[in-house]
Amino acid sequence: MAVLLALAACTGPPPAADTLFQDARALAVTPDGTLWVVDADAVLALRDCLIVQRIGGVGTGDDAFLDPVDVDPTNGQTIYVADRAAGAILQFTAEGRLVRSIPVPDVDPADVVRQRPSSRLGQPVAVAAGTGGALYVAEAGRGHILELDAEGAVVRVLGAGVVADPVDLAVADDGTLWVADAGRGGLQAFDLFGGVGRFLEVGGPDRLVGVVVGPMGVTGIAERGGTTFDGLVERRFWQDVHAVWTNGSAYTAEPYRSVTHDGNRLIALTATRIEVLDSGDRVVD
Repeated sequence: MAVLLALAACTGPPPAADTLFQDARALAVTPDGTLWVVDADAVLALRDCLIVQRIGGVGTGDDAFLDPVDVDPTNGQTIYVADRAAGAILQFTAEGRLVRSIPVPDVDPADVVRQRPSSRLGQPVAVAAGTGGALYVAEAGRGHILELDAEGAVVRVLGAGVVADPVDLAVADDGTLWVADAGRGGLQAFDLFGGVGRFLEVGGPDRLVGVVVGPMGVTGIAERGGTTFDGLVERRFWQDVHAVWTNGSAYTAEPYRSVTHDGNRLIALTATRIEVLDSGDRVVD
């Protein structure tokens, strides 16, 4: 089944030669509908497509970023940001105050218990808060996922020998961890105890970039489209490269970089803007 998505920006077409972001990398949403975007040098909070808060920035302060790549704003009270170059997860309050920096160690999956605080730092590329204070981190250097406890200590390593290239994480209400694995082009599930679950192939020729779990099911998105899995139903979609804005002006498609949801709507992020993939606008042939 082919599904074509009609795309819409937050507020329609941006002004000429203007964009919302410089080099956006990741997108998430809190229960109140606030969108959180990781841009080139800061994490931005948006309501009605207006920037209402800015966290971090380039500099030498404790709250400055080196290379922010992902955000999990949880319920809006605790904000986790993955900084790949710093080898750490930065925890902020809702007001943007830095609480702590959690080092992400370069863990040998066969030698977890002997890791020391002075071990080399890993390369965190995605972060997701789990249940009971757990924190999941996709570590690109080893190509696996670390489960950290509330104190930041490594509890277990997930996906070693199973996951090839983890690029994004999402936690379902039942505690299932979903990993977007660009190396295998699909979504790998893990249960609360680290057991390997289902693998869902997203399909398509483009690189997988994100995963989100919502009322519509679990969605894996690639640079030009993706698949939503809802029970036994699969709904595939792709960008309409010939789309136009509602005012008739031409739209230039950009590769997707991240995905989240707001209720039954999927919301995608490109390098410069947000696009709403409204299920009510899907045309099925």
